[in-house]
This record gives sequence, C-alpha cells and structure tokens, in this order.
Amino acid sequence: MNIEWMDRLLEMVTTWFWLLMLATWRALPILILVTGFGLALRRKLSPSLHATLLTIVLIRLLLPISVGSPLSLHKPIDTWFANESRESVNGVPPKDLREYAFSILPSSNTIETRSPIESNRQPTRRVNGEWDLIVIAALAGMIGITVWLIIRSMYSHIRFARKLRFCRLLDDRRLIDLLLRECDSLAVGRRPVMREVPSLAAPAVFGLFRYTICFPSFLTEKLSDQELRWVIRHELAHVRRYDIPVAIIASVAGAVHWFNPLVRLIVRQLRQSMETAADRLALQNTTNCESAAYGDLLLRFAENGIAKKHLPTLGLITFASGKDLRQRVGLLVRERKPKGLALKTLSAVVVIAIAGTGLTDAMSFSNQELPEIHLIVSDATDLNVEPAWDDPWVTQENEGPSFIESYDATAIIQSLPESLLNSNKSVEEKLTSCAPLLRLKGRFHMVGTKLQADLTARQHQFLNKTLDIWKDGCPKQLTIETRFIKTNIHTASSIDWAANRIDGVTVKGLGTAIAASIDDPMLTRLVRTVSSDCQGNIMLGPKVTLFDGQTACIRDQIQRPFVTGVDSKPEGKLEPIVSVVDEGLNLVLTLTTAEDGNIDCDFKVKATCISKVSYANLPIRLSSNSDPQVTVQVPATEQYDVSFSAKLSSGESIVLAIPQVFDNKPGVDDTKTMIVALTPRILE
Repeated sequence: MNIEWMDRLLEMVTTWFWLLMLATWRALPILILVTGFGLALRRKLSPSLHATLLTIVLIRLLLPISVGSPLSLHKPIDTWFANESRESVNGVPPKDLREYAFSILPSSNTIETRSPIESNRQPTRRVNGEWDLIVIAALAGMIGITVWLIIRSMYSHIRFARKLRFCRLLDDRRLIDLLLRECDSLAVGRRPVMREVPSLAAPAVFGLFRYTICFPSFLTEKLSDQELRWVIRHELAHVRRYDIPVAIIASVAGAVHWFNPLVRLIVRQLRQSMETAADRLALQNTTNCESAAYGDLLLRFAENGIAKKHLPTLGLITFASGKDLRQRVGLLVRERKPKGLALKTLSAVVVIAIAGTGLTDAMSFSNQELPEIHLIVSDATDLNVEPAWDDPWVTQENEGPSFIESYDATAIIQSLPESLLNSNKSVEEKLTSCAPLLRLKGRFHMVGTKLQADLTARQHQFLNKTLDIWKDGCPKQLTIETRFIKTNIHTASSIDWAANRIDGVTVKGLGTAIAASIDDPMLTRLVRTVSSDCQGNIMLGPKVTLFDGQTACIRDQIQRPFVTGVDSKPEGKLEPIVSVVDEGLNLVLTLTTAEDGNIDCDFKVKATCISKVSYANLPIRLSSNSDPQVTVQVPATEQYDVSFSAKLSSGESIVLAIPQVFDNKPGVDDTKTMIVALTPRILE
C-alpha cells in the first residue's frame, strides 16, 4: 500500500478522532455541573430548564474548539491537564541532584538523534506493520457509521417532506378557528399548516422553517373539540419552545457519538424533558381531572403507535413519543406552581452562566497543550532512533581510543561538604557522591591527590572543563526553559526588538534572524497573545538542568528517510540505501554564571529545511533485457547557522526570531515567524 496515501488517511481519521475526544472532554465538566444541579433540586427542577441545560451539553459535544473566555469552566481542568501533560513529556524532576547528570551534554556534535518534540505535535505514537491497516480500518469504520447515520436521517427527512406535499390539507373551518385561537393563546407568531398523513399513528409536528401539524387519517373526526385543542396546543408548545431545532441537534450529536452510551442517555432525557415541558405548557390553567383525561389520550395514541416503527426523521416530533410514557403521564397530575418573576430570573441567570462558562475555552490555554493522538505510519526500513539526551560519559561511535590522563584534585577535595569529608568513604566514593562525577564511577582512581581517568579525548575535554569550574566551589546548577512559538509578524512585532536587541548575531548561510533580551512580563504577554490566536502555536521544550559551564543541546527536528541509492547483494538482488536527513532546529547552549550573579550565555542555532525532493534514474538494469528502472530520491536542503552571546540577569529571557523564507509574491508565508524563547535560571 502507498505509504504517503496511508499517512494522509491516517492523519485524517486520527484528527477526527482527536476532535471527537476533545469535544467529549469539554462536555464532561458541563455534564457534571448539570447533573449535580439536577440532583440538588430534584423535583423542583422544571422540565423546561432541564431540557435547556441538556441542550448546552449536546452543543458542547459538537464543539471541540470554541472562543476564548477568562471565565471559562474549563480553565482549572485545562491548567491541571496541561501540568500533567507537561510532566509526562518533560519527566518528573529527580529528587536527588545527582540524577541530573544524565542530561548534561558536552558539545553539539555528540548527539545525532532526534528530540521527542516534533513540529506541531506533542505525544507521537508510531504504528508498524499490520497495525497500520487495523487502526485505519477501525477509525474509518467509526467515521463511516457516523456518516451513514446522518445520511439516513437526512434521507428520511427529505422523503417525509416529499410525501407531505401530496397529503390532504386540513382547511376545515372548525380546525382553522381552533388553531388560530391556540396560536394567540400561546403567543405563536407564525401559524403552522395542518395536513392528514396516513403513515402516522399519532399526531406530530414537522418542519425546519415552515411548521406542519400532522394528523393520522380520520383522526379529526374521531376526537372531540377538547381533545383536538389539547393535541394542537401540545404541538404548538413544541413550536413555541423551539424544540425541533433542539431535536435536530440531539440527533446529530447522537449520530456523531453513536458509540457513547452516555450520549444516548442524555438524548433520551432531553426528549423526555421536552415532551414534559410541552405537556405543561399545553395544560396551563387546567384541573387535575382534565390532566388525567389528557394522560388517557396520550396512552391511547401510544398503544396505536407501538406497532409502527419509522426511520428517525430530522425535524419530526410525535405527540406520544418516548418509552417513559408512564412517568410522563404521572407528571401531569403533579401539582404545578406557576413561576414567579424571581424564579424565571434565577433560571435565566443559571442558563446564561452555564452556557457562558461551558461553551467557551480558556483564553490562556494553548492548544498545543491539549491531549492529542497522532499516529505516524513508518516506512518499511526501521530506523534506530536514540533519546535526544545522551550521557556525556558514554563513548560515542567513531570516537578515538581511550587513554589515561591525570588531574590535580586537591582543590576539588577541599570543596566537598564537611559531612562528606568526615565520612569513612574512600576518596573515589566521596567524589562520585557528587553529581558531576556520578556517571564516572569505576572509570577513575585516585593516587594521592591525583585523579587518573581512562577516557576518550572528548570525555577528557569535558572532565577538564568540569574540574576547572569545580576548583572555585561545587558547580552551580542552571535550568533552561525552551518555547518554540509559531506566530505571525504582527504578534512578533509586539516585542521591542530595537530597544532590546542583542548585538553580535552571526548568521551563516541563506537566512536571517534577530535576537533580543526581554523580561518575564514581556514574555508572559507574548505567550498570552499567541495562546489567544487560533493560528498560533506554542511548543514547550523539556526543561534542561546542567552544571555551570557545561553545554546542552535541544532539538526540534524530524528525521526524514530518503532512498538515495542501491546496494547489490550476493544473491543478485538490489537493496535500497536509506539516508536520513534531519529537518528542524538544533540548539546548542553553554551557560556560565558570572561573579556578579548574572548568566553568560553562548547560543548556536542550526536551522535545516528540505526545500525540494528531486528524482534521478540510475544506469542500472534489473535484467539484461530491461531498461534502467532504478529511481532514487535527491533531497535539496537549505541550512543556516545563527550564533550569538549575551549576558542575562535573573528573570530575563532570550528570544530569537527566525522569519519564514517566502517567494517574492503575496501569500500566507510572508507573515509567518518562528520565535525561540530561552529562559535560563540559577538553581538556589
């Protein structure tokens, strides 16, 4: 199967599934609030208010993303989930400082692997082999069922509307006068038409823009004037309460979330509340005896309609629909107190509060921090990808041989804590008890005050740098918080780049960049502005902890495999040669604490982009009689390096803007800008 086609299909179905799960996540707190509100009021909760609250839940189930609001109900839970998601990506901070030694990197060329951070995606899951087709088939099957349910309902609606055109119009003077009186009584502005529909077993109301009251055959002759009045008032109550649009929303939500039994329960309760509210509106100012007669009429229609089942039709509400008719009839004889102005005002405030807080998203919450499912179909060639954070003491491939070198450790031993100096441990154990030499355990020994280590040239250079800093005291620890911000040029210009510009920015290659130092309030305003923009992205990189004077590397890269050649095998077969090209950003940072308490920062940023992929035919024949048919890929890359140095005080950050290169034509790309924000801090 074509890998590119499979990747696109998988991207589409997983995006749909992610939006579906996001909508469910957004609707969950509203449902909990509505359920708690109903349990607290119990019988005091009116059916009309209950139906309105359930409608808000169903609307949220169809809105995975909404407008931002500072009073959003989702802000606390989104903040909590963002913290949990960030900890799952960055890892839980170690309790012992010695565990931080794993994340120290000596130089930029020690890492040849990919960061777990990928552009525009957070957690990434790979699917291999037969699971590709299984995942695609399962998710595509879910989408197919949803589309089929919606199409079936629309088809039933269109078929019923076409059938309704040929049904007999009821224009009897008695019915028209009764309809006009009840429209005036219930304040229904636009009068529905009445038709006789033989396929129905009970009266119903139908329509989206023009409503029609439908009667079964010969029903108008069988019912008395009072019974006809009740039927017409009930259907007009649905029109007055706008129940048909609500029923359509419920049908669409039930089709989209067809696999969720909780959504089915919500739809069922909503329809029951709508019918009960319509019954109460139809029986205003009536006695209990009349209510009991109305209940008998309901049961009579229900008995006639049980045997007839029709396709679910959008915009059709029957007079005796629902399975809980016994409970519905029981509510008719319950004492109903008229709503006062205070109760109506309180109900309106509750609806507005829940709708305003539940149907909006948190403004300060970045959409990159939401839970996300992203499946990538891998190529047939398995790539051995290692973690981005390598141990500097691990010998890298293609390194030279190791050799023994001695270092004077007198000043280092004297700088150890007094409790450690007075212990019964050996000198080697005392030194490896400190975090900078924890990973060197067993690879050095002491001869007097001389430290002799058997390491490679690169590792000796790293050890020498660590010991030089250690002579003035135990090295301080620093942390670096990294943010990759994708925004437009208008948001990026909110920073005063000219006043806060960092001089000495060197750019090698084809590209441009600008750097500045900003304080925490300015960085907070930038993050808040980008978070409120639906087209902006904020990626949080892992928080790196390193010792004074050491170098760390942070990558936001994607490894892209290309078939660049072929290799012959003894059996006469050809095997493709796969070359991997890194695309993205590679940051190398060196931090040193100065005597005045500031931080000296040296940064090197390498940006790589695959601009074009061409193809070439190799002069290789698969057989003696065939034409050359071996085609390989030739990727063209654009690369440039940015390097600069800066001195930062506590609370300052460095922002580096890398505008996106575009053709000299107006378009979308001419306003895109990548901002890398780096915030170093000294750990006390």
